[in-house]
Amino acid sequence: RSTLFPYTTLFRSRTGEAFRPFCDFGDAPDSYDPDPWSPAVHERDTSLRLGPTFDREWLKISSIDATADGSDEDGIGTVPLFDPTSSTYNTQVSVYNNTDTVATVIGWLDYNGNGLFDVSEASVPVSVPPGASSQNIFLNWTGISSSLPVGSYTYLRIRLVSASYPMDAGDATGYYDGGETEDYRVIIDNTILPVTLISFDAKAINNSKVKLAWAASEIGRAHV
Repeated sequence: RSTLFPYTTLFRSRTGEAFRPFCDFGDAPDSYDPDPWSPAVHERDTSLRLGPTFDREWLKISSIDATADGSDEDGIGTVPLFDPTSSTYNTQVSVYNNTDTVATVIGWLDYNGNGLFDVSEASVPVSVPPGASSQNIFLNWTGISSSLPVGSYTYLRIRLVSASYPMDAGDATGYYDGGETEDYRVIIDNTILPVTLISFDAKAINNSKVKLAWAASEIGRAHV
């Protein structure tokens, strides 16, 4: 469980030199991992990850845009804007769980802007069954009350672990053997985005049904 911090252990090689194994860390600003001895960190499991890639580093490296540890923040293709006047928020996450055990995904959205991922800011946990292909799941927040100003930003953390290890709303930080953490910067905005229709098609099926297909884009949605 996340009360153990084995990533801090220094191992000895055959030559007697100390080394620390590579792990995946969160890279949101340092305030989101207030205990430097227990940040959000995962040992690598090639069968359990968020998105198509997994990054590893020696230590937590934070940045204001939460991209300091490389290009592995790919579980969310487009980070949704957060409307502070709305009581809900949701995002789609790509999860790869090619293990023999159900996995758990939880997100934390700092909607009160205090620089921490509070227990009350956790999403409803989602169970992800094993499978050989990536799966898209939705994380949802309800009952949100926020006074963050439009034009500012906050942060989102997504964590994935095997259900063999307990993870709940209080586990935004800490160590897990397997899985991954991804952090994102979220723009605060309540603007309705303009929608551009790219294509539209209608086909009759057996003279009894109509199949509709369309594609559209929203200007202003971007990975941040």
